[in-house]
Amino acid sequence: MVNSIGIEWNHGIGESKFVTDGAGDPIQLRPATSPHGSAILGSRVDAGVAGPAGRVNIGLFRNFGDLEASLQFLASNNKANIISNPRITTVDNREAKIVVGQKIPLIVQDVAGNPVSQLQTVGIQLRVTPHLTSEKKIIMDLHPEVSDLASGSTVQGGLIINTSEADTRVMVDDGQTAVIGGLIRTNETTVTRGVPYLKDIPLIGLLFSSTTKTKANRELIIFVTPRLVTDIAADTSAPAPDEKK
Repeated sequence: MVNSIGIEWNHGIGESKFVTDGAGDPIQLRPATSPHGSAILGSRVDAGVAGPAGRVNIGLFRNFGDLEASLQFLASNNKANIISNPRITTVDNREAKIVVGQKIPLIVQDVAGNPVSQLQTVGIQLRVTPHLTSEKKIIMDLHPEVSDLASGSTVQGGLIINTSEADTRVMVDDGQTAVIGGLIRTNETTVTRGVPYLKDIPLIGLLFSSTTKTKANRELIIFVTPRLVTDIAADTSAPAPDEKK
């Protein structure tokens, strides 16, 4: 979810952005003038938002000069439902691993202190180790891990990796589904841009700045369904060892 509020205003500098004459051409704004008729004041602030969904335009044309202002609004809400259905086969008491992501190079130091490049996996990883009981029940050791790159960096300029992981053991029957949830992450960001110092003045600073608030919620739910493979297909095309051609 993204909410943005911005403002643009112009007092007597250049052409108008919002007002046109009868021919459809933008009018020329007049600055404030002295009693002798010379221009003495003009100012402009561009702190709008990109692609606003709504705007309110105001214009004043008085002896103190021409003033126009535009208050802009934008709100967006994006939702995504991503389903991945990977499959993997393993044997009893043998770990299986599924990775969906990418490898990024990180600069680390070896034992001698020399910088070396090391690949770090970022994305979704799932490690599972099945154990089959005498009652044909399946015990699974599950270790899901979700990681991504943070927008910030360390003081030395290194990368920051956000990680969420869990470690659990479940027991299910053949064909039953185990659900792992709770891997939830919420990121809230507020960005304010505008004229230095002036944007920090209470109330008045709203005329010299724009604010964008971003809130991102992400939840990962993992469904694991083990199935026993009892039938092994034989290659009937290969001749038996004692078969004569």
